[in-house]
Amino acid sequence: MAGLYYEQFSVGQTFVHEIRRTVTDMDNILFSALTYNPAAVHIDHEYAKGTEFGKPLMNSIFTLGLIIGLSVQDTTLGTTVGNLGMEETKFPRPVFAGDAPRPRWWQCAKASRARHRVSGPSSIAGSIKAMRKWCTAAGTV
Repeated sequence: MAGLYYEQFSVGQTFVHEIRRTVTDMDNILFSALTYNPAAVHIDHEYAKGTEFGKPLMNSIFTLGLIIGLSVQDTTLGTTVGNLGMEETKFPRPVFAGDAPRPRWWQCAKASRARHRVSGPSSIAGSIKAMRKWCTAAGTV
């Protein structure tokens, strides 16, 4: 499925993505190793038993990347020039191995094609501002 082009997005448009993926301990260990994050709360089950969560937390940056990645097929696959940034990121609840996040995407605004960026104005690309949230298989956000 191809993504959408700038003209095909509209303010208020909502996507509830069908694709979800169960996250695993191995995802957490590999991501933590690849990003040189040795935090025991992510990779040490014995340590995590003594925390308020009782088990390892998924690395939040892995979770963020996964949520963005799961939304690409319906929104920007093959059509995006690049992500210009993120204004606000929150992690309202922990994610654990065995969870299966399912992203939801709301378009909040569109900026003109002539919007200026650090790299200069673009005559071929506009800017989309969207909000992404994820929910569990049970629908909890």
